[in-house]
Amino acid sequence: PLLTSTVSVKGLVVDVVQLFRSEAAAKRIVFHVEVPDDEVTITADRRRLLRVLINLVHNAIKFSPQAGKITVVVHTEARDCMGGESPGTSSSQAIIQVADEGPGIAPEDLPHLFEMFGRRKDPGDIRIGRGLGLHFCRLVVAAHQGRIRAENRSSGGAVFSVELPMNQETYADHIADCRGSTAL
Repeated sequence: PLLTSTVSVKGLVVDVVQLFRSEAAAKRIVFHVEVPDDEVTITADRRRLLRVLINLVHNAIKFSPQAGKITVVVHTEARDCMGGESPGTSSSQAIIQVADEGPGIAPEDLPHLFEMFGRRKDPGDIRIGRGLGLHFCRLVVAAHQGRIRAENRSSGGAVFSVELPMNQETYADHIADCRGSTAL
């Protein structure tokens, strides 16, 4: 079960970046952090989301070249229902993106990235893990009624996006509205 409280998304990002500053500095990797001026809060299990961001930033450092840059962006987005009984309703999402300048993700690996034991297929690559970290991330994000995605950047490297509802009660009502149900 999740142990939820009100969580500052900016606080999560700042804590994780601070945690990895010395490891990044050893590879001459710089962090570029973009967060909104306004506070972005969500109802979440802070400890588990912290672990998700630790996994994503650790992977970004692992696959980034010497003197590279890791960009962490936080923003919010309103989502509208597509179809359903209440097409005019919307919900707000907090989105956290972690982008690196590494080799990117092989197209054949993308569909399996978040599966348990899903790993890169290059056996000579010492950066390959056990295939549990991204699976854990997917489980935690799903438990928060969110979504996690990975894609390659056009400029090179990978970007991971975590989308989380800003208010879980509102989000649950939104999903019910989008499906044409009514909350009891």
